[in-house]
Amino acid sequence: MHVNNTRCSTAENCLRKYYWEHVFRGHGLRSKFLNEKLAFGNLVHFALAHLYNGETVGSACSLAEDEWKEEFNFASLDFDEKNTWEDHFDWMQRIINEYDKFRAADDFEVINIETEDSVILGEICYACGKPYDHPNMPACIHCGAEIHHYVFRVDLAAIKNGGIYVIDHKTAGSVGDTYLASWHYSMQLYGYAYAFGKAMGRDVSGTCANIIKKLKTIGVDGNDLKQCPGCRGGSKKILTCDVCNGSGKVKRTPKPGDGPFLREWESFDDAKASLFVRTRLRTIEDIQEETVRFEQEPDAAWPMNPQNCFNMGRCPHVRACWEGDAETWYDPPEEFLVNFVERDGDYVTMREEMR
Repeated sequence: MHVNNTRCSTAENCLRKYYWEHVFRGHGLRSKFLNEKLAFGNLVHFALAHLYNGETVGSACSLAEDEWKEEFNFASLDFDEKNTWEDHFDWMQRIINEYDKFRAADDFEVINIETEDSVILGEICYACGKPYDHPNMPACIHCGAEIHHYVFRVDLAAIKNGGIYVIDHKTAGSVGDTYLASWHYSMQLYGYAYAFGKAMGRDVSGTCANIIKKLKTIGVDGNDLKQCPGCRGGSKKILTCDVCNGSGKVKRTPKPGDGPFLREWESFDDAKASLFVRTRLRTIEDIQEETVRFEQEPDAAWPMNPQNCFNMGRCPHVRACWEGDAETWYDPPEEFLVNFVERDGDYVTMREEMR
């Protein structure tokens, strides 16, 4: 079986959602509607890839815009949506322009950009414990257990302090201490470090979440000013204020973490690699168990996880799960599917088909 971070995370959060998005009618379903947050994150990713490939800011943004328009079928959007995205393209350019200044002080050397590959999960068979000395076989030659693969895309790999680090771009609306701490315990980043190192035959020292805050004021003149504490912009006091010289504004003193760009670095070692492999193999086992259960007792298979229906916004499959027939949930009325289209095969599917 081939999996990536998205598929595993979806299954861990809700097996029913995994069914809708990756199993139903072959490849699963995707929403007809554009997820604005996700789509904007992809736009920034495209631009950063071109920037690190040596393009100028202007060229990187132009190429990213063209790539995004093709990927998300810009021509199919309505008039208001197109206007919204024209504004977003300008916003993206301001972000990339400021990021280009920020990265001038980087203390690492980029060695790989947009690396995509797949690796076998584990060094020994999870069923019989014997080594995988037959990497091109679909199953263990000792016991016949299926060999599982992890498919990955790493945004950047870099040399820092003599070690290799994998770097993943993250766009975020707001950033707090809990969000920052989460990247030190990220199965996604552990997986990238494990898979990149294994694919390249090199030890990986650590990971980095390259966080880009989606600040609307980024790159806008005056966004580093605040109200003068001396006159507070008062109509009379401002005239004689020697703190702001009559402008009503003073420079904001930057605080750690106030900037639009943050990086969270974390070490990586064999213990974390083992944790990643064991966790992902267990998730695959859960997926396969539900696949078998669905053939035998479909109404009991692919259970819902109600706690996640509204955890990260409203799940698009709420109606099908909650309003459909509990016994035949897997065959929902077409009225529940009008906002979806069948998902095309993705890069994970392509890897599976190459085997």
